[in-house]
Amino acid sequence: MKSRFRPNGPPANRALTLRALLPDLLAEMGSVSFFPGMPRVAIVNELSDFWAAEKDEDAKPAAALAKGKNAGAAKALSPVDRFIRYFETDFASTGNAIVFTVFEDPDKRRVVDKRRKLVAWIKEHGRLISFEGRPIAFELGDALMERNLPKALGLFREGYKKGRPEQAMALFYVVLRQVHFLLQAKIASAATRQQLTDDFIAAELLPGDSKSTNLFLMHRFPRGKYEKAAGYFSVSELTKALQDLYEINRFLMPRGDDPYVGDAGYLMERLIVRLCARNV
Repeated sequence: MKSRFRPNGPPANRALTLRALLPDLLAEMGSVSFFPGMPRVAIVNELSDFWAAEKDEDAKPAAALAKGKNAGAAKALSPVDRFIRYFETDFASTGNAIVFTVFEDPDKRRVVDKRRKLVAWIKEHGRLISFEGRPIAFELGDALMERNLPKALGLFREGYKKGRPEQAMALFYVVLRQVHFLLQAKIASAATRQQLTDDFIAAELLPGDSKSTNLFLMHRFPRGKYEKAAGYFSVSELTKALQDLYEINRFLMPRGDDPYVGDAGYLMERLIVRLCARNV
């Protein structure tokens, strides 16, 4: 199960800080996925605490934070320190994962500062991966909505590497997200024809209470893309895809007592072919 956190509001006020995000993020990581055996994965986009130009107090370089560490024993922990403490004490037992994505633009002085405490800690205890150009995940998501089989299959083969479970799971969640929202768009379309309001559809018919899980709570532009693309798919196609994804997830995260583990890469390719093949 995947959740996504991104900046909201007008362009002048779109900085997503760890201070604002932390309560929701920790609550999300402490909840149980509705897919049995599937971990919760939170994707945090554009966290401002990574930027070299960021002025937020919690995003100071590690050296500056260390200098003021003993300023007062009673002083509350900063969001960065609270986040690190959570990871070091409670996070491993959840089996969940957090992915931070940031887009650097040197021309606009948007560069990740690897001296910052949060970045340095992630580098030491997690994994930092750099990509040039638009991430494959975004391109794959668009190709699936367009039912562009050559492009979707090519992107999947480019990004999927056996023995690299983090890449396999990332692509799996791309397909799951698209199927999830396309199916919601089909449900919403039928409800709209019955003259049900958007508020009723969001609250009563679609799952979740955040834009990361509920199509009718996300911004109108991405929502419109799903609503348009949903016309290219049937409910039966999307329902079958969701069933296939549940089975593929078992092979991506096999248990020690599983008598058979299928080839997840092959099954994902077969699913993409079925999703993108046009029968009309």
